[in-house]
Amino acid sequence: MRRNLLLAILYLFVVGVGFVSSFATKTCTDPIKVLASQYNSKSDCSFPIVAVGDLQRTSLWEFLIGRESNDQERKVIIENISENNPGSVVLLGDMIFEGDNGDHWKYFDSLMIPITKKKMPLLPVIGNHEYYGKDRIAFQYLTERFPVFKRSRWYTDVCDSIAIVFLDSNNNEYSEREWNKQIDWFRNILRTYDRDSAIKGILVFAHHPPYTNSIVTGDAMQLKHDFVPVFDNTKKTMAFVTGHAHTYERFVENGKTFIVSGGGGGPRVLLNTGVNKYNDYYKGPSPRPFNYIIINKKKNGINFIVRGLNKGSKNFFTMEQFTIPYSN
Repeated sequence: MRRNLLLAILYLFVVGVGFVSSFATKTCTDPIKVLASQYNSKSDCSFPIVAVGDLQRTSLWEFLIGRESNDQERKVIIENISENNPGSVVLLGDMIFEGDNGDHWKYFDSLMIPITKKKMPLLPVIGNHEYYGKDRIAFQYLTERFPVFKRSRWYTDVCDSIAIVFLDSNNNEYSEREWNKQIDWFRNILRTYDRDSAIKGILVFAHHPPYTNSIVTGDAMQLKHDFVPVFDNTKKTMAFVTGHAHTYERFVENGKTFIVSGGGGGPRVLLNTGVNKYNDYYKGPSPRPFNYIIINKKKNGINFIVRGLNKGSKNFFTMEQFTIPYSN
């Protein structure tokens, strides 16, 4: 008991009294009205695209059981992304810890200022944390910032002949009918893009990974069962990019690339090193560096540069770089 009390006191200094109190009591029952001008609501996208996942802060109970808090690293990541001036930014979900908590969204708004003040197009997917709490309030907070979700929780765009598809992988938030509606849409849109001679390749973004070696979160089995076969059997699909697992991983399954980039500042996880793990093409030890991905269109394919940041540092480095060629 005494140890937990000391940890709680330490936590106040690490992440701030305001954040801790937001877990103890919810003072916000109505969505905070943010300035619409802070966020670029246009769905326009252009290369290079940066993808970053899992920006949520560490909760009090996570801290008390020994998980790390990464407020400084999270801030440094967003500032570095802004300095690189990408054409658009993909948010891979879990932007906040609790979807219906206004204080968490206030923190997110403040965190994102280096990006939003430049009016960079933001292309989000919904993580499980966006659904935490009362759905109606959480959805209001989300759609105030990202009105694309007022129309649908899945959507698509085309960036310079590359189709990008955004899914909602939270199957437990859907009725069977609604989930099947998304599957049918995914199947049809991939078929359409595959037949379109103007489309060179297809990238898919979602929150939950169909493959991961994380010892905290497992494979998204429903996503793997319902969406991955469609992805695998589409000629022009190039990469399936997700977050959720607070790490970096890269797999090639059935000839297709699957990337996990959940290194935006959530408490990092260890990876399974046993015989039952997937073959990870990135060989670094875990917990792995914080990370984000720079995705760029090249003449021969799509290039991925994974930028890493060590705990307590402000100096970024390239974890790995690779190119996925276009299908012939």
